[in-house]
Amino acid sequence: AIMGYTGFGTAEKTTRIGAYAFYRCDALNEIYISDSVEKIGNRAFIHCRNLMNLQLSANITEIPSGMCVGCSSLEWIDIPDGVTIIRSSAFMGCESLQCISIPDSVERIQGRIVDNNSEVYFDTNNPVAIEYAERYLNRY
Repeated sequence: AIMGYTGFGTAEKTTRIGAYAFYRCDALNEIYISDSVEKIGNRAFIHCRNLMNLQLSANITEIPSGMCVGCSSLEWIDIPDGVTIIRSSAFMGCESLQCISIPDSVERIQGRIVDNNSEVYFDTNNPVAIEYAERYLNRY
C-alpha cells in the first residue's frame, strides 16, 4: 500500500495500469488517471475503501472486471466517452455510489456491475444502460 498520500496521479507517459495496482490503498481518497493510459487491469482499485474521486483516462475503451470492488467511499463515477464495454462486478461493494454517468459509446454491460440492492442512479440516455437498470435494478 502507498502510505502517507491522499491523492495520486499517473505520469503522462503511463499507458497501462496493471491488475490489482492499487489493492487496498486505503490512504488514497482521489486518483487521477492521465489520458495517456489506454488500459486498466482487472481489479486495479479493489478495496480502496477511502477512494472518493476517480478520474479515468479519456482514452480507455473498457471498464475492467472488478475495477472498483469494495471502494465503499466512491460516490460517483464518470465513464469516459469511448468506453464500449463495462465488465462484470466493476462497482460491486461500492455502498456510497450514488451516480454512474454512462456515455452513448457503451455497447455492452457484461453481467452485474453493481450490487442488486444498490441505490445507484445511471445518468445516461444510453439504451443499453437503461435496459440494465430496468432489468437488474427494477428502475431507471
